[in-house]
Order: sequence, then structure tokens, then C-alpha cells
Amino acid sequence: MSAKPLQNRAWLLASARTIAEQLKLQSEGTRLRIRIPSRTTTTNTHGWSASIGDLGKAQPRLEVWFEKFSSYSVCKLFACFCTERRRQLTSVTSRVARKLWPSRVVTMDDTEETKFLVLTKRLARSEFNTPVLEKYQGGRTFYGIYDPTRETAARVSPHFCTRAVAFFEDAYGKLGREFAEAHHMIPLSQLRGQVRSRMEHLTAVCANCHRMLHRMDGKREDVRKLRLIVRRHNA
Repeated sequence: MSAKPLQNRAWLLASARTIAEQLKLQSEGTRLRIRIPSRTTTTNTHGWSASIGDLGKAQPRLEVWFEKFSSYSVCKLFACFCTERRRQLTSVTSRVARKLWPSRVVTMDDTEETKFLVLTKRLARSEFNTPVLEKYQGGRTFYGIYDPTRETAARVSPHFCTRAVAFFEDAYGKLGREFAEAHHMIPLSQLRGQVRSRMEHLTAVCANCHRMLHRMDGKREDVRKLRLIVRRHNA
């Protein structure tokens, strides 16, 4: 590798933490559960991975990898959703926007394993710019983006972190489409003392809208304003 293993792991961990911190700031009020990673796990692809959260119990996880699966001589970063329940991801990839269509579908037939698992045909340069869908035995599935950035002396790769956050946010909109959440029309942070929530205090919204509402003014009319925005967008 281009640097000592401990340096590579530290670089991955710093990048994963940066991505998690940005997502955590933007995921308040959604079912996206983000955790700041404190360790990495060795992978069978000559590298490491770090978990940064999930979409709920038994739901897809968010992970960041730094490994040689793409079949290059140096490790590449990979930001992905992963699950053992394939339908959770394949149902999403069938309805995402064009920019999130998988450019390549990988199965075990496309890999080889000597000491480590790698692609038989390495990832093309153009495939670094679009998502890849990986489907393996037992339903284990990955849906994510690789980045061509090499490890540098910089603490993190800002280019990759920006791309990863955008990917997770864009794909999460589809992953959360079929779920409803309860939104407090007056944020709990604005109420004093102990308050028992009542039905008239809540409204049901999708996870995407819930996230947008928590970026607004924290007033009852936010729901009406957002509804008008959505209607104009879909007109």
C-alpha cells in the first residue's frame, strides 16, 4: 500500500467521521440514525470499513470503505448502503433518478479471490462517477459510489466527503419514500417543561418532508408552506 496500514485506517476513519458529522447535522427528525464511528473493521477486500449509521432496525446500513476491490493497485474509497435483505435496495435502484442508476451490477461471477476478493475486470474510470450495485449470496447487497481519489497527506478527502453526503441524501429520499413519520408542528425544543404530545400536536409526513420541515421556522404554518412548495415543484 502507499502508506502504512495504520495511516490508511486513520485516513478512512477521519473521512467517515466527516461524512457522518455532516449527515448528522442534516438528519434531525428523520429515521436516519447516524453514528460517529470510533473504529474500523478489516474487510476481505484488502482494506477496512467503518459503519456510520442505518435507516432503522433491520434496515440498510450506511458504511464507508477504503479497499482494493475495484482492482487497482491502491485502495479506493467507497460510500454505500448495505443489507442482507436484497429487496430493500434493488427496489430502490429501479426507481431512482437517472443520475443514481447503477452503471454496473456486480455478482460473485465478476470477482476473483486469491488472498483477497477483487473484481476480475477492474472498475472503469467512467464507473467511478455513478453508483454500483453489488449482489452476493445470501441476499448480501451493496449500493454505493467509488471515488478515484488517492490517499494524500490531507486529513480527509473533501471531494469524496462531499460526493458521499450527496449520494446518501439523494438515495435516502427514495429509501424513505414509503415510510410515514410523526412531526411535531411546534418543535419540542421550543416547549418548556414536560409536555404530553396529543394528536392535534402532530402531523404525518414522509421522511423526506420531515427532514425539510426541521430546516424551516419551527412554526405550525411550516407544513402549509412546504405543501405549497411541493405542489409548485410538481406542477
